Amino acid sequence: MTGPCRGKVPVKVDVTFYDNHSWKVKVDAYIHVKGYALARITHLDLESEELEFDNEEKGYGAIIVGKENGFVVVPRKPLIKGNHRYTKIKVNGLDVVKKGERVGGHLGLKEGGIFIGFKKEVIQRLEEIARKLEPDLFENKQSTLKL
Repeated sequence: MTGPCRGKVPVKVDVTFYDNHSWKVKVDAYIHVKGYALARITHLDLESEELEFDNEEKGYGAIIVGKENGFVVVPRKPLIKGNHRYTKIKVNGLDVVKKGERVGGHLGLKEGGIFIGFKKEVIQRLEEIARKLEPDLFENKQSTLKL
């Protein structure tokens, strides 16, 4: 968990993990912009001391499905925490995947949190939000994507 720093744009989201029950987690969420704080690609960081998982692997492919006012992440393998095997993560409050849209992505585990990587069209939407919230991060930068 790295917390706030230059290049990590705070966003307000609600996050719920699902297995046979729901687990709502209070997180610090950031759009982590490429080129800042070691980010190689723009992605979404969700940080909380509660987000420590028992998985051996640290990253998984995922399907991301747009929902009303957010999206659902379905990792290729469940996230394991004690006796729970979480198979879905709902992120409310960030409209970067259009309702009904399905895109491939990546779910990564890190100390004190997770990060969600997206395909380039979704990264562009994340960067548009970050640009509106913190335009100075982009003043001397071209888009981080080569189209």
